[in-house]
Amino acid sequence: MPQRNPWEALSDPTRREILMLLREGSRNAGEIAGQFSISKPSISHHLSILREAGLVECQKSGQHIFYTLSTEAFAPLRQFLELVSDIAPCASTEAHSPSQETSSSHNPDPTSPQKKEKSRSTVPVYLY
Repeated sequence: MPQRNPWEALSDPTRREILMLLREGSRNAGEIAGQFSISKPSISHHLSILREAGLVECQKSGQHIFYTLSTEAFAPLRQFLELVSDIAPCASTEAHSPSQETSSSHNPDPTSPQKKEKSRSTVPVYLY
């Protein structure tokens, strides 16, 4: 069972980039570190967080430790994201659904004036 929250582990951009590298296959810590401009101890720290969260698995082979994605760990995360995406429609779907429903195929008499629906506008929110 993971000792860390996987969502917390995913919150860091460096750790997400490490996961993207591991999509291509297992790599040892030196190969992973070679892809970044930060120190090897920092990469090692990120790898340990990912391992503690259950997102990567490691296997020692000689003097090297190889890291691979733990595909099982992503299943509950994916299920949650799919659930949320079903509940909360994206802005792009909201922009298409109300206005497209008032086409002439839905209006029994195309010569009669169509009921104009209120459109939703998006207002940007700035946090300081």
